[in-house]
Amino acid sequence: MPSDGEGTVIRFMAGLLAGGAMVWFWGDRLGGLARNASSQVRKRVARGLDSVQMTAEGAFDSAKEQVRTGLQAGREYVQPDDARSTSATYHR
Repeated sequence: MPSDGEGTVIRFMAGLLAGGAMVWFWGDRLGGLARNASSQVRKRVARGLDSVQMTAEGAFDSAKEQVRTGLQAGREYVQPDDARSTSATYHR
């Protein structure tokens, strides 16, 4: 009867042989599956990045418009009364 250490070595060797046999018989197929899966993952990531870009661009456009209108309102607020009427028509 093998001791616990010998049993571990036997199981390791059996796994090594089984893994080697799998690579020997199905290595090309496994490699193709890995390449196919990584290609699909890259496509999915690219679509996700496109979505993030579109969302960020929309947020930036919205923030840009808010800053622009806030600065315009602040500029109109601090201008003297006589400059407001001419400035309002000039900036629009």
